[in-house]
Amino acid sequence: MNTGLSGPSKQAVAALDIGSNAFRLLACEVPLEGIIRPKKLASRQVITRLSGGFSSSFGLTKEAMERSIDALKQFRVAMDELGVAHYKAVGTGVLRRAVNRQDFLERAKQEADIALEIIDPKKEALLTYEGVISTTNTPIGYPVLIIDVGGFSVEFIYAETPLRPTFMASLDIGSVLLRERFLISDPPTPQEIQGLRDYLLENLNRLQAILYSSGCLGGLKKKGQLIGTAGTLTTLAQIDMALADYNPLLIQNYILTEQRLETVFEQLIRLPSKDRLAIRGLKPGREDVIVAGALLVIEAVKAFRKPGIVVSDAGLLEGLMEEVLLELRVSTSDS
Repeated sequence: MNTGLSGPSKQAVAALDIGSNAFRLLACEVPLEGIIRPKKLASRQVITRLSGGFSSSFGLTKEAMERSIDALKQFRVAMDELGVAHYKAVGTGVLRRAVNRQDFLERAKQEADIALEIIDPKKEALLTYEGVISTTNTPIGYPVLIIDVGGFSVEFIYAETPLRPTFMASLDIGSVLLRERFLISDPPTPQEIQGLRDYLLENLNRLQAILYSSGCLGGLKKKGQLIGTAGTLTTLAQIDMALADYNPLLIQNYILTEQRLETVFEQLIRLPSKDRLAIRGLKPGREDVIVAGALLVIEAVKAFRKPGIVVSDAGLLEGLMEEVLLELRVSTSDS
């Protein structure tokens, strides 16, 4: 077996983000002694649409589970090939709500040998914050509102950098959920778009009221910054730059202005989902949900009266890797 390691003085660790639309794996090589400076070994992403067809009564569909277990098996093979000695895997959004989530957890362990932990919205927000702030150019003391757009839920995280977040909220307005509820036609009709827009405004207005009562809204509107993370944001940036191949260096800290977002949105809604795949930067698996995600981002930018949103290539996965490395430091110092 090829371990992918340069010698016995090092080991591989991994973090797995088991999201409602996409699963992601990040593996790093770290020394067993001295200062832990991780070296990236591999990253993987598989769009599984775990939340596809979800219902509050029945939970995850059989088809969604099968796709997702297959992806976890792929991750297990990748980790074995890299010789991963320690990993953490966390589930979010839809797994928190699914009545049959225990069935999925048991299958993940039995069939893919991956132990999953379902984390609450607060833990998800904290991990996302750690991942985003570690890579985003934000002045000290500057208010930020991080928007983590998932397939099932969207996390809103407010902080004055580099302090820890003072406000966190999770709303079930993820891109898959919105697409399945509002955008039935392909391409969506103007009436469907307006219905979704009204629903988003209702939720964003409620969020602003909570932010206001928490004393966060004033600072955010005066000099704060919106930062967006996860696949919807990085895809919109990739489309805006017309990047055929994903380039994290170009994506990181890219600014999507309201005007550019509207231009991309108009391009998307003119086409049925299958024809959107001809758009440079849009990858298979997001062609049907990107419209709902894009409209969410547009309405958030408008609601908070910002000229645009900064895109972060890092998020929950990178925050989780920091937690893995911290555990490794503790275990190394104890031994």
